[in-house]
Amino acid sequence: MRHPIGYLRTFAVLALAGGLAGGLSACGGGSGGGTAITTVSLSALTAGYVVASGTVEVPAGETRVHGDIAFTCPSGGRDCTVEVTVGIDGTVAATSQGGMATAMDSPAYTMRIQLRAEKLDDAIIAGSATTFPDVLKADGSGAPTDESMFVSVANAARAAIAGWDDTVYQRLNEESLIAGTPESIDSVVLYSNKEEPTPTPLAAVHALDYNADSDSTNDSVALMTANVGLVGNVPGFPSAINQKLVAFTDASTYRGTFAEAPGTYTCVMNCTLSTDENGDLDAVAGTWYFTPDDEEYLIPVPDADYVHFGYWMNEADVSGQPAFMVAPVVGGTDESAIATVQSLEGSATYDGAATGLFVRRVLTPTGDIASRSTGQFAADATLTASFGGGAVPANDHYSIQGTIERFVDGAGAPIDSSWSVELQRSEFGTAGDVDGNVFSGRTEGDAGLMGGWNGRFFGPVTVDADPVTSGHQSTLPSAVAGTFDAHFTNGAVIGAFGAENAD
Repeated sequence: MRHPIGYLRTFAVLALAGGLAGGLSACGGGSGGGTAITTVSLSALTAGYVVASGTVEVPAGETRVHGDIAFTCPSGGRDCTVEVTVGIDGTVAATSQGGMATAMDSPAYTMRIQLRAEKLDDAIIAGSATTFPDVLKADGSGAPTDESMFVSVANAARAAIAGWDDTVYQRLNEESLIAGTPESIDSVVLYSNKEEPTPTPLAAVHALDYNADSDSTNDSVALMTANVGLVGNVPGFPSAINQKLVAFTDASTYRGTFAEAPGTYTCVMNCTLSTDENGDLDAVAGTWYFTPDDEEYLIPVPDADYVHFGYWMNEADVSGQPAFMVAPVVGGTDESAIATVQSLEGSATYDGAATGLFVRRVLTPTGDIASRSTGQFAADATLTASFGGGAVPANDHYSIQGTIERFVDGAGAPIDSSWSVELQRSEFGTAGDVDGNVFSGRTEGDAGLMGGWNGRFFGPVTVDADPVTSGHQSTLPSAVAGTFDAHFTNGAVIGAFGAENAD
């Protein structure tokens, strides 16, 4: 089942909350004192504008700019008093008293949009960023490597994709923050199918492999360096940075938590603990065990089988000078292990979504570019993977192909109904390939214009013991994710996709 695609969460990418919090005021002379307050439509604005809360006085027949918005008050009537409000969630609203003001992109914002579109067009034609910084952690979490530089922005603009949770990280120019006009230097937009942790009994997750009392049943967890990261706050345990081989008295006990379950830690003999440069426990020696108060205590078990996909965009360097680079990003946990062409059999369909950045060009009759529009896109992604086995035609063994189509912009409006990207057939799992779940191939947009794509499988797999027999007993990968770029006669896209096993 394809994931439907949605709307732009908010027009205020980096809008400032605050401003006046009282009633509206009207100007003198031809002002709107005592007149009705009307709502100013913001539907004509291009998504991504920046604006702050405030009051804008607009004389009749004139235009005044506030942030990236140009407010115009009709001539021949009263002056307009426009009140702009940015909510805590980033939602922007505007009202007008006196005349009925209208809102359009400001001239400066319009120029920025066109310049941005030109730069994005160049970046997509180049295929990707020439240098892609290591902005995401390698653990599959999707979090930035330097979380002190990037912040998660709940009200940042992005398309909503059903079935996938979204997160936007942004790094802002400090000078622009001080000036009250925040400007993003880097943005990372990610979508993930990671589920909430599952409450699970402690004993079902961590082996009770130590007998702490006189009966014959193991009732405790042996504490080792491998699981010391699950130790919670325990009074008496070291917590300062770089404490090494802190010794404990034999038979001493300490109350605390392990994987959030309450219980008691016991030092049997020759016990030491050590901390790292952050003050976290990183090494255990001697004989320690943890006895839970309740073996069935429910602890949160994180989802260990998920993928994320999205894109990174850089629009300025750290000093705010113009720059533009873009690159799609994918990741996840539990990358599938497909070592040889004999490892899995059967086939699977993967349904999901794609996102990234697009440029659509308006062409003149002579083929010149009259204007460009750009922004985030969302689309449907469908892929079919053929593995091995007698039920799969031999010439399809270990190949994957797919389609990305139904492109819409961040507001859910179709970008171009003719756009469809063919992910051309690519092979994987070549005999002897130690990284057999990786694949790459070509994309085709329209008029024979070519691009590229690549990806990999995610999720645990079970190898079929008899791949020659018809019918498969394999557990096939639960998801696939990858990146792509594609080109059309009137535009281009660059982005990433994620899809789940629909069979």
